[in-house]
Amino acid sequence: MSILVVGGGFAGITACIELAELSRGLGPDSAALNVTLVDCKSYFEWQPSKLRCLIEPNHAWYTCIPIQHIVTQLAHSKIVFRVEIDRVVELDELQKVAVLGSGKRLVFDQCILATGSQFHEPITPGAAAFAGAANAHGIAERVAEYAGWRRRIESASHVVIVGAGFVGVELTAEIAHAFPEKRISLVASDDRVLPRMPRRASRLAQQWMLEKKVSILFSTRLEVDPLSRPALDGQPMRLKVSGSDQVIECDEAFWCLGGSPAIEYTTALRRNNAKILQTTNAMELILCTPEGTCTRLPHIFAVGDAAQLASKSHPGEYMAYMAESQAKVVAMNAFSHIHSSANAGSANVSKRRTVQFPRDMPGVRRFRASDELPLLQVVSLGPRCAIVRLDWLVFSGPLAALVKWAIEALSVHGYRHPWSMVRRIFYWLELATMLVVNLLARVDALVPFKP
Repeated sequence: MSILVVGGGFAGITACIELAELSRGLGPDSAALNVTLVDCKSYFEWQPSKLRCLIEPNHAWYTCIPIQHIVTQLAHSKIVFRVEIDRVVELDELQKVAVLGSGKRLVFDQCILATGSQFHEPITPGAAAFAGAANAHGIAERVAEYAGWRRRIESASHVVIVGAGFVGVELTAEIAHAFPEKRISLVASDDRVLPRMPRRASRLAQQWMLEKKVSILFSTRLEVDPLSRPALDGQPMRLKVSGSDQVIECDEAFWCLGGSPAIEYTTALRRNNAKILQTTNAMELILCTPEGTCTRLPHIFAVGDAAQLASKSHPGEYMAYMAESQAKVVAMNAFSHIHSSANAGSANVSKRRTVQFPRDMPGVRRFRASDELPLLQVVSLGPRCAIVRLDWLVFSGPLAALVKWAIEALSVHGYRHPWSMVRRIFYWLELATMLVVNLLARVDALVPFKP
């Protein structure tokens, strides 16, 4: 029995943790489960803290965890983990074989695709992280990369951030807090910042940035133009505004325009199954059922940013906690499928039903009025302030920053020590949050809240 997990981010690591927990219940006569985890990097990184690490590079020593450290703790008599520091270049679903960049071929019974998204640097590590060689890009290299970006920010007199979503606003706030004397411009294509959050959140973020003397250019788009080039020999970078002759000169520019699903290895899937992908918002995603299986391919699962679920909770929102929840569902279904197949001839095998996301997530049916998870969004405005959105409730200030810190501390500790009580505490806090939000929603139905 073998399961291949492609991707060592939130979804991939969570799937491994869930598989390790499920395999503990295997009987003494059951064969051990073999799990192979493939990732380009040798470490797991807690992504919501990436922007803080650009200003405080040494913080990455805390938020980055060696993958081998995690799987070593997960291994027991009924599960065997193997880690391949490489990238999948092709996936043959008919032969059930994954081909790595090194040419190595991995045979699997079930496959979980959890490759996430690719972003512009420095959100995504540089090209060295995707070389595929063992230990080519470790935590030390990531810290050095962050330190290099901090030096570039520190030496720039004018920094431009393109994109006013979660990443753009948070990066702007980190730079403005660390370097209050620096000239910073935020380019927003919409008429407000944080367009995917309620207007109250947009007003709070805009007010904070104006107090820090950040220049915000609303309803502005930049062209990819020959004028746009890296700053060299003291010469400024020139960014041309779309639809006008205006040119913005700066020393450093960050492109925070969202990511694209990392599914370039699906060449064989495209060739053999024309309906395996679906185009959504100009991005190709792997079309999946609520159980997480790829359409027409019951032995291949997709989760996280790369997956387009038939009934997705909060369509268009790609949050880490949603990827973790999907990964738990996918791991349960993959384990159930492979366990049932391995014991098909046994009369003692109990029938296992599949579970669906988000309907069958713990607490959803009991505490939620609808079959969806609460929508939690947190945007840091420096280390001492943040904005938290929990469904319709929005609040900001030091309390919101404390919420962000608590989420980071509990989550990172849970990944670093997957069998610790902290992970259980985090689970019960999630259920408590669903209960509180549901109660607040019922109160709001009686006395409507005006943001």
